Amino acid sequence: MSDTLKESAEKRRRQRQLNVQWAALQTVRWIVTRLPQGVAVALGAFCGRLARLVCKRQVDDAEVRCVSVLGVGPTIARRIVKRSYANMGRAAVEMLRLPWLVKRITRYADFWGIDNVRRALSDGKGAILLLGHLDNWEIVNAGLAPHFPLWAIGADQRDPRVNELIAELRESTGMTNISKGRGLRGAVSALKRGVLLGALLDQDAKEKGIRLPFLGIEASTPTGAVRLADRFGSPILPVQVVRVSSTKHRVIIYPPVKGSGGEPGTADIAAVTRRCNDIISGWILAHPDQWLLWSYPRWGRPEPEQWRHALSR
Repeated sequence: MSDTLKESAEKRRRQRQLNVQWAALQTVRWIVTRLPQGVAVALGAFCGRLARLVCKRQVDDAEVRCVSVLGVGPTIARRIVKRSYANMGRAAVEMLRLPWLVKRITRYADFWGIDNVRRALSDGKGAILLLGHLDNWEIVNAGLAPHFPLWAIGADQRDPRVNELIAELRESTGMTNISKGRGLRGAVSALKRGVLLGALLDQDAKEKGIRLPFLGIEASTPTGAVRLADRFGSPILPVQVVRVSSTKHRVIIYPPVKGSGGEPGTADIAAVTRRCNDIISGWILAHPDQWLLWSYPRWGRPEPEQWRHALSR
């Protein structure tokens, strides 16, 4: 078979796979949007636990990272990862139910520190919400977007239909979804307009980031949000999301991040980025089972030297 035919066959195979995944997603969406909230979220947790049984390699890697980073034993690491997958399923279902949830958000989430948002926006320079992949960050959109102008950058998925669905669900809360392709331009536009900009800062930035400790181990860390904050004079507000029960959340909006010496502002990019890492790391240490990225190579590939043997077993 020629290379062209092989490529064509592989392309068709990938498209079939995407079609199956899309059909499954639409089926799940149809089901969970017709169930009571508690039942739907419980179903999401079940699906998350089921995914854990299927994704053996990712789960093994996640457990090794827990052991290496948190210093816990294998039994505790296994429990953390199991609960993390269940929380991933809960968050996915809540995402699919966002149009319903946004109308009832006060029933399912308590928001602390709203005055910090008001003060941050009062100068007309916008503000950046510092978030991590903890619990369900979309709850922040559902709670804040109906009351404050809020923009956020969406990560591109392999299937453009999924991108469109995510944008549709997010925008049902009143927020503006920025596609990944126009991420920087959209972020600049948001801060120029003086609005809130959501930023997830706990992913590997590869060659574009700077190496700073994350959970005590050096990792390439994105600096884009801090650089934008420095450029426009926008405060960075840490926003912690905690799941306090299967269906209830607590969102805590803290005062702006300060420099290494306690001064306001973000001129020292490395120091402020490190502070952001420390804040997110603290949230993870407090609720390790609510961080949804244990299966993700946050510290890049290859993994840190001390993990390589364990990950290759």
